[in-house]
Amino acid sequence: MKRAIWTALLLTLAISLCAGAKKPKAIKRPAWVDNPAKEYSQDKYLSAVGTGTSKVEAEKQAMAKLAAIVNAGEDPYSSFYTEPQPLDPALVNGGIGKSWKDERSMFHVIAWLDRAASAALYQQRLADNSSQVMDRLKTVLQISDPWKYHAVLSAAGRIDSQSGILLRQLEVISPKARAAFRSSYDAEVLSFQIADAARKLQFRFDFRNPEAEALRPSLQTVITEQGFTMDPLGQNLVECELTLQTADVYQAQK
Repeated sequence: MKRAIWTALLLTLAISLCAGAKKPKAIKRPAWVDNPAKEYSQDKYLSAVGTGTSKVEAEKQAMAKLAAIVNAGEDPYSSFYTEPQPLDPALVNGGIGKSWKDERSMFHVIAWLDRAASAALYQQRLADNSSQVMDRLKTVLQISDPWKYHAVLSAAGRIDSQSGILLRQLEVISPKARAAFRSSYDAEVLSFQIADAARKLQFRFDFRNPEAEALRPSLQTVITEQGFTMDPLGQNLVECELTLQTADVYQAQK
């Protein structure tokens, strides 16, 4: 009888404990994890969410996604196209925002970029680039050597290419700021000047033996792809001699 009473008491106590125990609270998923615009409004910010097994990994992915958004204006068929690179910290007013760890121990992090503040940084860099190009265009006016002339214009062209990438990125960050920017030179005219300077650098070959003559098509392609020209009376002489020898591969490996 006593045993039955103790058993009943224990069962009652167990039931009471189970009834009184609080259920673990479900982890609430922040709205920004699925829609970063809930945290950073699209009219003022660009934002992206990264996910990873660690917070550092999630931060890296968030910044990579943000870079992909900014580079969305890149033309993958352009001769100057490269895979999206990390954003230049000097041109970005932004960083890492909130983070959240879900029930699977995965980290979610949001990265953001202030459109207006970053656009101002881009405009300043573009203005600096434009000034550098103009300095080189003024310099070539005093140069008579065709190689130096081409080298200085090519340097200006590389700066212009960088500006082209920045302008496409600025179009994504702030279309209004992109429309307001005015370069102090004409990019199309610069491109023509570079091509014209290259055409004036004329090459001719002097092949010393038949074996070297076989290289003519390949060498000519290399030269003309750079914008240079071939001319039997060209001032730039390329001398080529090719000697072929039989090699004993088996003996060399020993």
